[in-house]
Formats: sequence, structure tokens, C-alpha cells
Amino acid sequence: MLDPTEAKWLAKYIEVRAAIPFSEQVNSISSNEKKLYAHLHNSGILYGHPIKLPLDLKIETTNWPVKERLKLIFSEAFIATGLIMHPDIIEKSNKPITEVFGDHIVQFYEYYRPELLKDGFLSFNKDKSSIGVAERIFDRRITVKAQWNASFWRGFFHNILLFVDLIHYIDWINKDKQKQSELLSRKAFLIRWDALKLISMATNADDDNHEREFSLFNFFVESAGFDKENRQKAKKLINKKFNFSDLQIDKNSSWLRRKYFLEIAILSIWADRKISPKEEVFLSDLCNHLGFDETERDSSILSVQSFVMNNWERVHFLQEKQNFFILRKHLTQRMTMVAKKYANEIKEEIHQSKELMDLLKIANSRELSLSEKEQVRMQLYDILKSIPAFVIFALPFSFLTIPVLMKIIPKSAFPSSFDPNRLEIKKRGNRTIDL
Repeated sequence: MLDPTEAKWLAKYIEVRAAIPFSEQVNSISSNEKKLYAHLHNSGILYGHPIKLPLDLKIETTNWPVKERLKLIFSEAFIATGLIMHPDIIEKSNKPITEVFGDHIVQFYEYYRPELLKDGFLSFNKDKSSIGVAERIFDRRITVKAQWNASFWRGFFHNILLFVDLIHYIDWINKDKQKQSELLSRKAFLIRWDALKLISMATNADDDNHEREFSLFNFFVESAGFDKENRQKAKKLINKKFNFSDLQIDKNSSWLRRKYFLEIAILSIWADRKISPKEEVFLSDLCNHLGFDETERDSSILSVQSFVMNNWERVHFLQEKQNFFILRKHLTQRMTMVAKKYANEIKEEIHQSKELMDLLKIANSRELSLSEKEQVRMQLYDILKSIPAFVIFALPFSFLTIPVLMKIIPKSAFPSSFDPNRLEIKKRGNRTIDL
């Protein structure tokens, strides 16, 4: 049994993990950065909020302490990054896979965060192998404070910068390592500073004084790892006016870096669980600056909302039913808006599915059985997954009941003879239930 509090846990995990392939859905994506995003999205590592391993491993982490769960998921993120972005990482080496990854992790952090490699005075009995050092690096890199459980959004922002490590790791393994190593420390500072500028811009995107958003900005500053002097300077950024040209990131930056920044902005805006018209404009302008189109913007907004919806039982703020209903309403509205743009494509997919068309025809003459309705739900879900804005993240399947799907999918996409109301409800006595 794997236990991240015990010695050699990382070596054990890598040995088990190496034999597990990526999912068919992930492997079907041509872009390596999009493939990595799709693989890691529902794990929570992109948002600093550990949920689960993105692989079908027999490792149940639900009841683990947050830090141990995050350590394991962060380790998976590093391994997946190496395997996807540098596929020949193993073939080119004669070393065991545990040593290959151990060497990579240690060499990367020697330049990126050298303070994580420093052992204390009583370190003579510690494992000096690269994989042993890598274990200690991950243990020191991840911090979990008592405030974690106090606020879902603090949880998000507390370790959201972990993903920055992966962005720099990609640069490091794909380019001249010596040159990249010399720049790593400076880059690490600039990307955190840029993130704060962007959060400041997002927080001030409309005229409302959002106390929650300002509070989260300060929390982000505290968790960014700045020294005292830069921490004081950073806290003043919230009151400054910035333009997109003040950011070090633009349309020439890597897709994953741009995607990450866009979703940081969305998280900042969405802290009050709504996106105002002015904030919509801000996000559109940000997408223009980053070289993203409407599809990418919609995809990122839905990606954040779907992640929360997929994991609502584990998310503290959603335990209040009112918050859950607010999120469900906003997610449905956003998905409906996106689906409307692809009405013709959805219509074509529906008409090309003989099984679905047969079931819709039957529904006109009698009520479908529960198993038949589930088949309809699965087919419609798969069709939605084919829409570009929905492709690379996990839609909240349990949330997408038939009544919700009937609201999202344009009525014009169904055969003209079909009445969607026949699928929306099932009568039981005098009340109706969702299916």
C-alpha cells in the first residue's frame, strides 16, 4: 500500500505508474500541451485543489490528509509532463525509470527553487539518492495551512502556483537546459508577479467593490513565496491600474501558459460566483491579448465551472445548497449559450446516430423505459463532448440529467417531429422527478 509519509513512496509510485497508459480521450488529442491539460484537469492540480489521481489506479486517496493527496497528484503531474512533453525520456536513458525522474526533478529544482534541496544539520542518515531527494523536495514544496478548510476559494489560491512549476519544467526539458536553468529563478519571480497583476486587473474589472476578491488577492500574495520586501510591494498592486501590455505574457507565449493565466483570471472574477457584463468584456479583451477566440474563452469558463460541479460533494462552499443552485444555474446558462453556437453541428450528429434517432422516434409514441432514457442521455452527452469548447475537459456527467440536457441542446437540433417535453420528466403520483 502506498503511503506518501513513508520513505521510498515516490519510487514505488513511479514503478506502478510507468505501466499505466494515458486514456484514449487524452491520446486522441494531437497537441501535447492540450493533452497534458486534458489529463490533469479533473485532478485539481491546475487549481491547487487536490481531488483525485487522473488514472485508473487502485489507490484510494479520498480520506488522505490534503497534503499527502496533493503530493501524490503533484508527482503524477510531473511524471505525466515528462512522458507527454518528452516521450523519449525513458528510451534515451539506460537508467531505471525511478532514477530518470529522480534526476530530472532534482536537476530542475537545483535552479528553480534551490532552497528546497537544503537539508538540516541532522541529515546524515537521509536517503541521498536522486529519488530520495526528490521526495523531500515535493514534501517541502507543498504547504497546507489551517485556513485550507475555512474557505474553498482560499484552498484554490493557496497552492495554485504549483502549476507554474510544471510550466517552467516544460521549458526546461524541451530547450537548452543550461540556458533555461540560468533563467529559471528570474522567470519564477516574473510569472508570479504577472499573476498578481492579472488578478488585480480582474478584481478591478467592474466598478463593484468585491471584498471577497480583495481578500483573496491578499491571500494569494501571502502564498506566493515572496520575501518580505516584495510581499509589501505586491500588496500595493491591487490599487494600481494595469494594461495588458504590462504583462510578460501574450499571444506568442505557449498555449498552456496562456490557458493557465486565462483560468487564473476567471477564478479571480468568479470568486463571488457570478460574472458581470463588464467582467465578460474584460475576459474577451484578455482573450484577444492572449490570441484566444471565443471558443477558448467559453471552454475555460466552462472548464472551471465544470471542475467545481464535478466535485461539488468535496467542495466546502457548495455544501450550502444555495451556492450549488447558483452554480448549476450559471453552468446551464453558459452551456446553453455555447451549444446554441453549434446548433447545426449538434443537429448533424443527432441525425447521424441511428440508435438515438430510433429512440427519439419511439419517444413520440410511448414513454421510454429508464434504460432507454439513460441511452438517450449517454448519446446526447457524447454529442456535447464533440463540441470544440467541451473537448478537453470533463463535463459534469451526473449533473447533465435529461431535463438539463433538454435545456442546453437547441430544440432546432432535434427532428421537427420530436417533442423534447416527452423526455424531460417522469411522473410519479403528483410530482415530477429528474432522470
